[in-house]
Amino acid sequence: MKPLHSIFGGIAWILSRLPLPLLHLKANGIAFILYRIVGYRKKVVMQNLQNSFPEKTEQERKSIALRYYRNIADIMVEVIKTGGISPEELKRRMVFTNYEVLHSYIEQNRSVILVTGHLGNWEWLGCRMSLEPDFLTCAVVKPLSDPWFDDFMNNRRMRFQPEGKIDFRWALKDMIRVKDRLSVTFLAGDQTPTKNEINYWISFLNQETPVYLGVEKISKMFDRPVLFTDIQRKRRGYYEVSFTLVIETPKATRDEEITEKHVRLLEETIRKNPDNWLWSHRRWKHKR
Repeated sequence: MKPLHSIFGGIAWILSRLPLPLLHLKANGIAFILYRIVGYRKKVVMQNLQNSFPEKTEQERKSIALRYYRNIADIMVEVIKTGGISPEELKRRMVFTNYEVLHSYIEQNRSVILVTGHLGNWEWLGCRMSLEPDFLTCAVVKPLSDPWFDDFMNNRRMRFQPEGKIDFRWALKDMIRVKDRLSVTFLAGDQTPTKNEINYWISFLNQETPVYLGVEKISKMFDRPVLFTDIQRKRRGYYEVSFTLVIETPKATRDEEITEKHVRLLEETIRKNPDNWLWSHRRWKHKR
């Protein structure tokens, strides 16, 4: 472990024991530094917004950007808080609005695929979902370049069910490992493929966009229903999660149908609340 890791880990442990409203005060300062002083990926954010919303004025796009930086600063402190948050508090802060949509398949003893985007506090989703007692929660995660920080994040994402971590690099192998257990597996549907992994392009937010076909391939292989998961901030530190059926019988669909449907649902929710999405992501770094 590097000295920096030890220092960060110690600070994170202390901060995780503080009340979340106090951490949100610190997030105000973080947002100011990211937006006004450091300008963290500001050019990327503004270019993404301009290309996605050409109909909006420059002032409207700047307003979205400012709210976005406040959003990402809140997520930073909330991720740190995950190490010390109680199950009861997490349940209060992340509420399922129509849980019956998901649970109807659990009652049928059918495992489910959840596809989401970098919406709201997506990092809390796996931790919150794993508090449900009726199934194993699995999350397909991309490893970070720094192994220590990768462990740090995964320990928070899957704090209550660490056995549910599925490494992106060998996702099928890991899913086969738990295929006999009733499970809910979620994947991010807005990750950017590497250049040599691009197999499919789709129009998304006014731009030709490469997308992974992983959700489609996995759901068809295991014939599991696919639900789109929307995460919206209702007020600071409080989120609502809703489920929308994408497809019930994946094996009966045509090629790319599942992908097209979940991308359209993601686009729809981004247009409704644009500051709720991860605009600093270099989503369009590859061109056809």
